Amino acid sequence: MIRSIIILLVFIPILLKSQEKDQSNAVCLTQQELRLYNLISSLRIENGQEMIPLSSSLTKVAQFHLNDLTENHPDTSICNHHSWSDKGNWVACCYNTYIPKPECMQNKPREITDYDHPGYEIIFWDSEKINPDSVMQIWSSVEASLQMFLQQGKWKKKRWEAIGLSLNDHYASVWFAEKPDHLPPPNLCGTERQLSKEELTKTSRISQPEEQYILTESNSYHIIFGSYSSRPEAIEVLKTYNKNFPEAGIIKGDNNYRISLDSYPSLQEAKQVRDGMGERYKKAWILKF
Repeated sequence: MIRSIIILLVFIPILLKSQEKDQSNAVCLTQQELRLYNLISSLRIENGQEMIPLSSSLTKVAQFHLNDLTENHPDTSICNHHSWSDKGNWVACCYNTYIPKPECMQNKPREITDYDHPGYEIIFWDSEKINPDSVMQIWSSVEASLQMFLQQGKWKKKRWEAIGLSLNDHYASVWFAEKPDHLPPPNLCGTERQLSKEELTKTSRISQPEEQYILTESNSYHIIFGSYSSRPEAIEVLKTYNKNFPEAGIIKGDNNYRISLDSYPSLQEAKQVRDGMGERYKKAWILKF
């Protein structure tokens, strides 16, 4: 697995009259993007900070950037994920990974929207498919990104008054700024309504990664009840057993995922427990793992 986290430290605000701004205010958030916003809000609240108002302008910039990265791949060679291609109404630039030049990344909110203030971006990329919880697991465990979210360290003199974000299968982009956005919040994608106050102020706990369900080899005797060809299916079934079997987990095979209800140090002990489980579990078997 390959992943990277990049925080943009400085934007140089330059108004580019030669570029035509996108005048459309039609911005929407997917359910996944809304969850990412809720998770960021929760992180701030848990650390004594206030929620940051969601900005349609900054969300548009984040979405434009992820579309550019996904379709045009300006983040190649020495150009990191803050880079922009020449395929849009903005200033193309290569943000050099080895010799960072802040002037490379211009004031994209000003170039793309009518939001007339500089922004600051944190961006995440992974070669495998991401989701809001996996991204926040990483961001909240890295000191540099945590400081940016909580206005600590080099960011302690900042006061975030607007936030925008975007998320797709491999990238996540969050933009911060110090001035409120005059536009109303985005719509919920697939609807014609703006996000409600309840949706915007909802707080969420980060879900534990799926890896927590996968058991490691311990040379124990496991009571197995079910084998599945896909991990998501096995995890969903496992959740139905966790209430009665808190130690339940999944043993990953070459082509399947077996549900272990519990494990014991000896074969005899495992058999005794299995035999006492009753009619429902009569087809359970023992596996040493």
